[in-house]
Amino acid sequence: MEPEKLAQLLKKYQKGICTEKELETLYEWYENLNNSTPDVVFKDENHRLSVKQNILTNIRKKVENKKDRRISDIHPFYQNKFWRNMAAGFILLAATVVIGLRLQSHSQLAVYISEKTDSGKMKELLLTDGTKVYLNAKSELRFPQTFNQDTREVFLNGEAYFEVAKNPEKPFIIHSTKLETKVLGTHFNIKAYSDDATEEVTVLEGKVSVKDSKTDVILLPNQKAVYDTSAHSLNAFTITNSNDYKAWTEKKLVFSGLRLEEIVLILSRRYNQPIHIATKSLAKCQITTHFEDVPLEKVLTILCAYTGSTYRKTDTGIVLNGKGCN
Repeated sequence: MEPEKLAQLLKKYQKGICTEKELETLYEWYENLNNSTPDVVFKDENHRLSVKQNILTNIRKKVENKKDRRISDIHPFYQNKFWRNMAAGFILLAATVVIGLRLQSHSQLAVYISEKTDSGKMKELLLTDGTKVYLNAKSELRFPQTFNQDTREVFLNGEAYFEVAKNPEKPFIIHSTKLETKVLGTHFNIKAYSDDATEEVTVLEGKVSVKDSKTDVILLPNQKAVYDTSAHSLNAFTITNSNDYKAWTEKKLVFSGLRLEEIVLILSRRYNQPIHIATKSLAKCQITTHFEDVPLEKVLTILCAYTGSTYRKTDTGIVLNGKGCN
């Protein structure tokens, strides 16, 4: 049966307006799942029988839960409300299973590649559509070996800078921890580490759509969206220099009003060195500065000068200690 015809019959079934002939057509479709669906849906005959048996088992459970009902007392299904309802569930369940199998078999055809970076490492990628991706330290990007005909979808955990090849007919979609970012062709940065308090999308060129489960915002150049993981809120802001957010691709560190606790997370990933702050007051110190490809020791020395603190190396990493900022 053609998918369009099946969808129409199912809608009529749910409304209870199927003719007897249409009911027979639906049951015939169910009884011949192996003939009415593509071969790719079922792996083999045992798989087909297993699917049908699972459907039957679910229906039987519903029937057995109906007390004071005996098979011998049941009229033909098209004359009995109970069996019409059961039949609707029967057919809808069968359709759901088949549609699910189709989607599953479709997804199995896509071969995904996973590119990862360790702490202290960065990587540059070129996707099959011509999109350039710069993957920051301790990050992972999953993408199909070949994009499908409708969209270009990838999955990010960590931070990446994208230069998306323009293709108005195939949107480029990035799925991160809590956000979905959709573009047609533009330059932007996404910072979405699972252990950070926020997720950020910053636009350098073009136009970007960012959404969570409740909110959808449109970003233009020199704007960024920030998702607060504790408040579950998504907000957009205007920034002064979006290029600062891609500085890491050139091995630069740019901190603009960041708290020390945020900075040490960035440094830990960049230099592959655990860094801890001994006091809460020190962690809240806000710092604005920048560095260009310098050793960690020099960075720490300057940060300590800013905050009036000291640092020492231990067996578990580096510890910053001080009273904090006024």
